[in-house]
Amino acid sequence: GALAGTRREPAPRVPLLQKQSRTIRVEYTETVVSLAEQIPGYAELAVFWGGAFPSFHDSEILSLHLDRTGASHICIRLVGRRPHTGMTEPVAEGDTIVTFLLEAIDDLELHGFSVQNVISELTLSKTESGIRLELWPCYGLAGWLDAEHVRIEFNPDRVT
Repeated sequence: GALAGTRREPAPRVPLLQKQSRTIRVEYTETVVSLAEQIPGYAELAVFWGGAFPSFHDSEILSLHLDRTGASHICIRLVGRRPHTGMTEPVAEGDTIVTFLLEAIDDLELHGFSVQNVISELTLSKTESGIRLELWPCYGLAGWLDAEHVRIEFNPDRVT
């Protein structure tokens, strides 16, 4: 379905890890466990973000590459504050680039590509054939992609 003009409440942030003194107690919901098991890099990004998968609110899509026979990818500059670390400083702009690698895309709907592409949220959900990655509109590119396999890579030290 088209996302243009669609209004919805952001998905609640579900804590993946909660720190207790020097140990980490893992609290998974069924959905988070399933995504963490199915998507390499999901749990690592949640740990980096302080225990919850980031919403990507106000993050910028830097590039989108679609490949009909190989891996496609979306690179996003992650911005915001790490909510569960107690950090009061935002992640420095340009410091963390998150790449979503998508293999065997079987359906997609994208619209609004612009010179700047900022999203209000990024969500991942299970589908019958794999994973749906949704880019919720703020300014520029928005839409969704369904892929058989998704992998997440990020380097918190990379500056563009």
